[in-house]
Amino acid sequence: MKIKGVLDPGQAAQNWAAPKWLIHPNIELFIPERKGVFASLRKLHHKLMVIDERIVVAGSFNYTEPANEYNDENIFVLGSTHDEVEGSRWRSTHARLSPST
Repeated sequence: MKIKGVLDPGQAAQNWAAPKWLIHPNIELFIPERKGVFASLRKLHHKLMVIDERIVVAGSFNYTEPANEYNDENIFVLGSTHDEVEGSRWRSTHARLSPST
């Protein structure tokens, strides 16, 4: 499983932010610097993850300790890494979308 993320530079600089502790060979975090093409970058406010092109995680939840401990947030997860959860309907739909050989 490979996870990639883009983080807001201001938030990423905080002591409680994910870059301080979310270190793993399969996790790649990108923190844009406000220069060059990103010179006019405003706050990066999106909360969305796509994991292995199979799972989408989105919602109001900021991936921070304060959000986890103190805020009322929502988050939803679409997809699964387990074929039995996706069921035969998912497989048959995707099989029809695949080009014939």
